[in-house]
Amino acid sequence: DQRRHVVTNVTLELDDETEARTTSVLTLLVVEDDTVRVQATGVYRDHFVLDGDRWRIRERVLRLDAHY
Repeated sequence: DQRRHVVTNVTLELDDETEARTTSVLTLLVVEDDTVRVQATGVYRDHFVLDGDRWRIRERVLRLDAHY
């Protein structure tokens, strides 16, 4: 099988110049035998920090809408 993690509806909130938070919607698609089906949906909540000149994820939380 083949999986696609489709991330959409991303919102960004800056806490200050060195920290930010995002919220995004996950749709996990699975392709099997020429059929596409939705495996799971949920919401990512990420906390980013600026490390030098690069943004890095400090914390990632995924809340699934239902268990699969």
